Amino acid sequence: MKKTKILLACAMLSAMFLTLVSCTVNGNEPSKTEESTQVEGTKENTDPKFERIRLSDKNKTYYPLIRPDVKDTAIIDLLSGTAASLKAKSGNRYEVGNDWVMDGTDTSVMNELLLGNTARAESAEVLSSLNNDGFAVKVVGNKIVVAAHTRAKIAEAVQYMLDNLISVEKEGEDNVLYLTGEYVSEGNEKPLFSADNPLTGYKIVCNTSSADMKAAAEALAESLKKTYGIELPVVDKSSEESECEIVVGDDARGSGNKYYDVLGKDDYVIAADGKKLFIGCGRNDMTASVVNAFMQRYASKLYSNRLLVDADVNIIESLIAYADGYDFADSTDRAEGTDARVMSFNILCELWDEKAPVKGRDLTVTAVIHRYAPDVIGLQEVSDNWYKAFDSLFFGKYEFTDRKNSKGQTNFSTLAYNKETVNLIDHGVVNYSVGNSTQLRLVTWGLFEKKDTGKRFIVMSTHWDLTKNSSWQKVHSEEMAALALRLKEQYNVPVITTGDYNVREEDEYIKNFVRTTGFSEAKLTAKVINRAGTSTHILGKPRGTGAQSIDHIFGSQDVEFLYFNTLIDNSILDASDHLPIYADIKFKN
Repeated sequence: MKKTKILLACAMLSAMFLTLVSCTVNGNEPSKTEESTQVEGTKENTDPKFERIRLSDKNKTYYPLIRPDVKDTAIIDLLSGTAASLKAKSGNRYEVGNDWVMDGTDTSVMNELLLGNTARAESAEVLSSLNNDGFAVKVVGNKIVVAAHTRAKIAEAVQYMLDNLISVEKEGEDNVLYLTGEYVSEGNEKPLFSADNPLTGYKIVCNTSSADMKAAAEALAESLKKTYGIELPVVDKSSEESECEIVVGDDARGSGNKYYDVLGKDDYVIAADGKKLFIGCGRNDMTASVVNAFMQRYASKLYSNRLLVDADVNIIESLIAYADGYDFADSTDRAEGTDARVMSFNILCELWDEKAPVKGRDLTVTAVIHRYAPDVIGLQEVSDNWYKAFDSLFFGKYEFTDRKNSKGQTNFSTLAYNKETVNLIDHGVVNYSVGNSTQLRLVTWGLFEKKDTGKRFIVMSTHWDLTKNSSWQKVHSEEMAALALRLKEQYNVPVITTGDYNVREEDEYIKNFVRTTGFSEAKLTAKVINRAGTSTHILGKPRGTGAQSIDHIFGSQDVEFLYFNTLIDNSILDASDHLPIYADIKFKN
């Protein structure tokens, strides 16, 4: 049985992607990789007749870098990183742009270096020639196409071009940048969906009498329409069977029994049988989450024009492995010297947003937690449905300190901790004296002990009131500061606070909290700060551009913040209206 080796590939190739992007920070050229070894499925242009292409000189960029016209951090960073590397090689400025043009514009006359799944026909032509794991640097007419079906592979393509297909020649006093050849790695993962087997010819089959199955199938149809503009019908399992079907759930087609008969309760399946594709889970109530995660993993519209399922995909494994396999861009490595990692994440309660059901978002949220593995995480807006989802998807690794508040109600601003790395020593919940919700407006605290070092520390989670209730925010600031200082005195250990404070760092109530406690903020004082700007956005929309945010992590004076990060990926943008933030911490005591 073939299983896709996603974790290893992501770890290796994401590192290459991050190396490339790093040049946007320091302006340096990425370090060169070793010479590539020719492998099966790889074609390199070694034709001595290849006419090198003049890319830029000090006066002009002849082939501007063009990306898809989307507001996506990853593709924008890749573009700017590539341009910075080209500039570093020659000293010449390199122009960049996107693929938007006015109606009626003839793009065929434009010389362009196309990066990713652009709107140009040449990008589609090259992508259609590649397997799912292939990449290319190829000249098509007056276009240079740098293309691949995934983020990691297109970063590999760019790196190969920079290391092997770019030269700088001195012409008088001018440095001239040239493209000296082409390179195509066709890849070995044959696509299930291709020009010979288009997705447009499929239907989605499920047991429509099951609310869970029908919801999952309809969610898949809607997601495919949103991503690719393709509308597939959802039909009942009683419909006539055909060759091209996406089968959702465990009882829709008899041929799927060979997968579901061996499926455990907490397992999922993604398998191709001929042209049929089976997607499902050992638990019907988790099928919508599996479908959502399937789209996050296999739909890559930024880089690809196809649904990236391998023709021989055959995966049966646990949901936790699926969560761990999410292709998040940022490294999971901890900063050297880290004693503990603390995260804060407002996961968006479904009770006040009907477009944000827990199902379909739960696997992404837990994937973030499993992947970045904080020792303690402050969670906000945790409803009963969220607790139920976490009970299924924490798989015994994480536990909550307090599910109820001081009044016996569901605690919406709670803490979860990694039972493999820390012990819970003491804990409690303190409601603020005022606020618009006794379930939200409170502080949950826990005293933890690291299992490997015995070091103890306190973490707090909170959710202050809305800005319109500023007088209550003032009370929250004062009462939380008093509680933090009391706990600090009582236990004499480092104290870290997390939460959605609903005010930015410039706000007087945040400043008051800092003045009163003497605490410092991770996103302002960490040795390494990655994306310290806004952490909020409209669900499913790009991250905002503000320089400040309402989600914060503070630490007492015996806390040293080594690293701060705001996590952002398309999948995370679809999971909540807040982005998770975390800090790697060293204790000074």
